[in-house]
Amino acid sequence: MTGIGIIEVAIGLIFIFALLSIITTTINTILSYIFKIRAKHLADGIKRFLIMEDDTRKRFLQHPLVQVLDAEAKLTRIDWVDKKTFSMVLLRVLQEKGAISVYEKLDQFCTSLTGNKQTQFQTCIDQTKLGLLSIDQLETQIVAANLFSEPQLVDFRTALTGIRDEIQSRGLDASERSRILLTLKGLQEINEPLFSKAINTVIASVEKVEDVEKALEGWFDRQMVRMTDEYKRNITLLSFFIGLVLALILNADALQISRSLFDDPSLRAALMVAAQNAVERGTAQEPQLTPETTPPPDEAGQDTNSASAQVVDPDDPVANIALTAAELQRLVEQFMNLNLPISWENTALEASVDCSKTGDEFPTECDNMRNFWLFWDGRDRNPNFATMLARKIIGLLITTLAIAQGAPFWFELLNRLVRGRASGNTTNNSATTTTTS
Repeated sequence: MTGIGIIEVAIGLIFIFALLSIITTTINTILSYIFKIRAKHLADGIKRFLIMEDDTRKRFLQHPLVQVLDAEAKLTRIDWVDKKTFSMVLLRVLQEKGAISVYEKLDQFCTSLTGNKQTQFQTCIDQTKLGLLSIDQLETQIVAANLFSEPQLVDFRTALTGIRDEIQSRGLDASERSRILLTLKGLQEINEPLFSKAINTVIASVEKVEDVEKALEGWFDRQMVRMTDEYKRNITLLSFFIGLVLALILNADALQISRSLFDDPSLRAALMVAAQNAVERGTAQEPQLTPETTPPPDEAGQDTNSASAQVVDPDDPVANIALTAAELQRLVEQFMNLNLPISWENTALEASVDCSKTGDEFPTECDNMRNFWLFWDGRDRNPNFATMLARKIIGLLITTLAIAQGAPFWFELLNRLVRGRASGNTTNNSATTTTTS
């Protein structure tokens, strides 16, 4: 075989690996929808690095801006949290927890009031908790409103003095004192030393709430990088097992396919045409199987009325599963239409066939790697059973490992080889034309 023939075999094999990889990716997508794999990974990851009491962590996960858990503490389909949302909600949860201890005495004053006075006092306290009022401004407004009797006012000012002393002892920025104090007090109320130590380390040198938010965003980013790497490893492992099952069901034996490509020029040519069409039409690229994205057309072309071109609500799991299942069916049909030397047969050899013969007399039926009968019921009549089984296992493992590399890897390699071959042919044609002239 010439060098060009070897390249065509490589392109054909890579194209097959690319199709099998995208089929595996599509199956992964369906499994992710059914079992909420991404959402579960996010929830488990947040639980691992938010080492705090269950009640506090649940308040974070159930917060309306996060909603990783619903009101009944069941997993939702939220699979991503923005870093700004994370820091804002975490600060809010910590501040709410800290407010219980910092403003406990002030809240007790509220219960001694009634009517408009109680409402006015509660409003001032809430504004202070949010950082809209400083402690001095709170005192000024309460005194001006004449809400307390003289003895109550003395107790009120004593409570404020305790808060001022704690703020001063921490050296907090004047404009942000109350909010940062609530955050720090919230950390103290969490009975998990590892989490408190980690967050304290993150915000140790900050003086403003904005700085705390930025520090938490950076910490969250680092945690998400670890979670993403872990998720990729898990998906790669899942792809390996799905690829193994797929290879076994389809009998996608890389060694057998390669042998057929070497021996069958018409099969090579058909795969070359399919690969070139995929590259030219832009389908040989990283697949996007999200509901918002229209999957690429197949080799025969695909109009916008097809199932895979529809846009559905990303929060509708049934519609998404149905859409992705339709895409999976299309991909499997596209793969099977290539008429590759795959799939299993189960044909018993006739009694007259002697697999012990060698050389030119060796029956070709005895070396049919697609005949499951030779690997099971007919293994006693097959003296080459061990060799054939080893070849089959190696071929299927090669296919499985190739699928686990992922569709983007094979699509990128396919693009380079096909376009490189096309450029080489163009150069050779130009040189031939020049010589002829």
